[in-house]
Amino acid sequence: MYRCSRGLGYMDDKSLERLSVLFPRLASVELRLCSVTDSGLARFCRHNQYDGGLRRLVLDHPGDVSDAALTTLADHSPGLEHLTLARCPRVTNTGLRSVSQECSYGKV
Repeated sequence: MYRCSRGLGYMDDKSLERLSVLFPRLASVELRLCSVTDSGLARFCRHNQYDGGLRRLVLDHPGDVSDAALTTLADHSPGLEHLTLARCPRVTNTGLRSVSQECSYGKV
């Protein structure tokens, strides 16, 4: 599991992509108070597709993340079992719907 929160290790798009290249089998990631965008999360998901991709993702004020990131997550992480979203104002029911439809065991 990888946890990022301001003070413990700052994460932006470039850092997130580097993390996915170094550890392509991460199953659980927590991004809190970071500076991640849709494109950064998309690149992470594309690199991290082994065994169904992420199983658990926590996004708590992750930066500029929207429905587009959740759609990419759903496409690349069909094995997602747990998703926590907090303080993600650009995420709507559309993004949640894409995750719930594509991730067969998803708990949103």
